[in-house]
Amino acid sequence: KDKDLVKVIGRLSQNIKYIFEKTREGTAIHSLKEELQLINNYISIQEIRFKYSFNYKGPSQNIIAEYGNIMIPILQLQIHVENAIEHGLSNRLNSTYVEIKITEEDDSFLFQVIDDGVGRPMAKEIGSQGTQEGTKMIAEIHTIFNAQNNRKITQWYSDNCFGDYGTIVNIRIPKNFDYEI
Repeated sequence: KDKDLVKVIGRLSQNIKYIFEKTREGTAIHSLKEELQLINNYISIQEIRFKYSFNYKGPSQNIIAEYGNIMIPILQLQIHVENAIEHGLSNRLNSTYVEIKITEEDDSFLFQVIDDGVGRPMAKEIGSQGTQEGTKMIAEIHTIFNAQNNRKITQWYSDNCFGDYGTIVNIRIPKNFDYEI
């Protein structure tokens, strides 16, 4: 009878089923559109959990239509959105948003996960770092795929992008990246 609980369970089960299927297939990549669906499901859950106290701004429909079929490592952006909410927004009273930006460059795509949360240095100082398993997994996936490509997936952080707080995670993926192992 609790509509919020039904929504949370529905979104969570969709994500679990999807990840289970990809694992069973032995697939570590999927389309940007599929990644954004996982993020949307995750955001739906967190909005209920945090009583709609933050805003999520995803890529525009035009960007999704244009770039939705490009392939990226699974959970590439979702893990960073999760970290932004769990370790950034939840630790800063006046935080308001998480955003995903996608920019096409000459020979690559730049993905950015931006939040106005407490920021990585302060999160570390207060002990809000989690297990780091998600970011370790992404780093391992990059290492595996980068080994066979001349142009590499790169990732870096811009800390305190709003003065004393906020984080931008930057991920650059070459357009002609080979995911065959």
